[in-house]
Amino acid sequence: MTVNIIWSLQFQNDFDLLAEYLFENWGTKVLQDVYDAILSIANQISIMPEMFPLANSRKKIRYAVVTKQTTIIYKILKREIVLVALFDSRQNPNKRLPFTK
Repeated sequence: MTVNIIWSLQFQNDFDLLAEYLFENWGTKVLQDVYDAILSIANQISIMPEMFPLANSRKKIRYAVVTKQTTIIYKILKREIVLVALFDSRQNPNKRLPFTK
């Protein structure tokens, strides 16, 4: 059974920033590839929400690596899954993965 996926406002903003960065620096092909990979992982999350590891067990936050540079942060709720944030190390490689503290 698949579960509904909700893109939080933070996730949408993170995606918009990533899309702009990828388009300006790498072009449409890379942007489309990353977008397709994000949708593919989101689909996997909706089918098997607990497939990916916990980033923070207290907050029940999980993460799924999309590419070497891009990670989806998500939370499983009772009737839906919320994509909380999209972390991309290309824009700030020294930034820590959010929600792991």
